[in-house]
Amino acid sequence: RLPRGDVGRCTPPPPLRLSTASESHRGWLMRAAMGRSMPKATTWPLPARGFVTWLTQPEALDTVALAQRAREAGVAFVPGRPFHAQHDGLNTMRLAFSLAGENSIDEGVSRLGTLLQSALEKR
Repeated sequence: RLPRGDVGRCTPPPPLRLSTASESHRGWLMRAAMGRSMPKATTWPLPARGFVTWLTQPEALDTVALAQRAREAGVAFVPGRPFHAQHDGLNTMRLAFSLAGENSIDEGVSRLGTLLQSALEKR
């Protein structure tokens, strides 16, 4: 059980520390792969912690429409629009890396980068 108060300053129990370290490493791998594979117009934050990262595409790119093509290419993401209260965010996507194997992160990001580049060239 975690102590009450500022959770950000407490020391997590060993299983949680291991999980946090693993997620941090996967997050680093994901961001490194995005740096190699994403189109120049794609942006993303550099989160310090967490299990997901967000990508933002140019305004004209509809990630809801792109999600099916991504699944057909063997990669999945969650379109960002449902996470936006004002129903904007059509050009955003959420990528999770908590369950991704280290060896599959680079391949998945590469496939997604190719798909995004193709979609951007067609618009």
